[in-house]
Amino acid sequence: PEPQPHAEADISGRDSDVSSESGAAYVAAERHKVEGTEAFKNGEFSRAAEHYEAALSLAAQCTDNADVKALVLALRLNCAAARLKTADPADALPHCEAALVLDPCSSKALYRKGQALVELGEPALARAALMEAYKLAPRDKQVIALLRKADTAAKEAKAEKRRHLLRAVVSDPLPVSRLMYLHSRTRSFALTTTDHHRESHPLAKVRIPRVALRNLR
Repeated sequence: PEPQPHAEADISGRDSDVSSESGAAYVAAERHKVEGTEAFKNGEFSRAAEHYEAALSLAAQCTDNADVKALVLALRLNCAAARLKTADPADALPHCEAALVLDPCSSKALYRKGQALVELGEPALARAALMEAYKLAPRDKQVIALLRKADTAAKEAKAEKRRHLLRAVVSDPLPVSRLMYLHSRTRSFALTTTDHHRESHPLAKVRIPRVALRNLR
């Protein structure tokens, strides 16, 4: 899915309640935003990010009001989109979080947060963000596609963690029979250790499905 910057604003003749003291900073921020969007459309993503971030710095000098908040929200979303394009998900994520502080119901912010988390190797967290985006925009094809990708990656990560634990069981110097006990009225085995190994063993109190341990008895 391709992230897109927030639509450009028409700064000519804008009816705004921005005070005269911060008006110059506001207009300059809007111009940086427009130039950033032009750079984004031309594929100059690093330059676009620089313009958006410069606009954020200028917006911080403006009187806090509805117009400024709307501008900052758009800039946060645009910064996230640009940083995702430059393969900097760690830089994109804080912009997504800041956008969600301004608007917790922003499906764009949640979607881009999901993108950043997928690229950072956090599929479970990405899935949580994308589920929220899906609730807000259930027909958004980009959200649906990325949610499926995150869901698959989260399942694969969980399976790999389980395989890692099983490998640890096999390689443990203690007899497997000493590490296992059956929890009554459950369908799972739990692993623990005895005596002085109890605190140090990496599998203490880890629960693993019975079928996974069938061949380890």
